[in-house]
Amino acid sequence: EQMALIEGMVSQLAERLVEEPGDLEGWLRLSQSYRVLGRLDDAQVAVARAVELSPDDPLVLIQQAGLMMAASEDGLVPPAAAVIFRRALELEPDNSEALFYSGVAYAETNDSTAARAEWTKLLTLLDPGGDAFAQVQLRMDALPAE
Repeated sequence: EQMALIEGMVSQLAERLVEEPGDLEGWLRLSQSYRVLGRLDDAQVAVARAVELSPDDPLVLIQQAGLMMAASEDGLVPPAAAVIFRRALELEPDNSEALFYSGVAYAETNDSTAARAEWTKLLTLLDPGGDAFAQVQLRMDALPAE
């Protein structure tokens, strides 16, 4: 019953967006709703509409790349997602999420130098006493020596 109610609300949002296709926040909400429902293909279509409306918004780009990663079957950062994370960094150089995943993508392609550069910058943005800092430092320490 609850799932039917949720599906109905999501359908109403999708129908409204047909009438109001310029609603950026609506497309992002729809994308997130589809993601929660496990409808990743629909989520990617919705976020692509958001990207069309705001192609230079790093947060929109990061949501798109995140969906690509969620749909990835091998657990790796898909090459297209890596490109999007790097585009987000061009727009917002201190975006922690983009720095982290761009570093992951570089590490996955054995570009330790580039991964180390992304994560070194990220570490300057994180609390040195925090868990996130420690996790990034562990990843850097695991990289092959240059």
